[in-house]
Amino acid sequence: MAALDATTGLATPVDTWGPPPLARITDTFFEMSATDIDARMRDEEGVDPRPLVRAHELRLGDPVVKDGNLEVTAAIVDHPPMALAFAYRFDAPDRSMLSHLVPAEDPAVSDEMWIEAARRHFHGRVILGRDFLEV
Repeated sequence: MAALDATTGLATPVDTWGPPPLARITDTFFEMSATDIDARMRDEEGVDPRPLVRAHELRLGDPVVKDGNLEVTAAIVDHPPMALAFAYRFDAPDRSMLSHLVPAEDPAVSDEMWIEAARRHFHGRVILGRDFLEV
């Protein structure tokens, strides 16, 4: 959100999705940035980004966004120490991606077992990633 300052020309709403306390985090960010935003609006004739950023808090695994180009769904995952965490699946016409799924650390479950389980539900390239993996 730091890039959404009053000088970027942001003119359309930006929807954000995540678990609570996303709305409080968004409000707090804008409270902390109020002096800077107000100054940029005054001095640089920028747009106020505050009413354009709309936080949506997820509490259950649900569809998030769906249009002709993209469908995003969320599923609750076990991700200690977080009480509520989500994995997000992005489906486009030519590919799908799963983000933020953290497999439970179980020495009895190998990487190959995870990949084979994914292949039963997905017919494209399957990559089992770790934090900071670049593909």
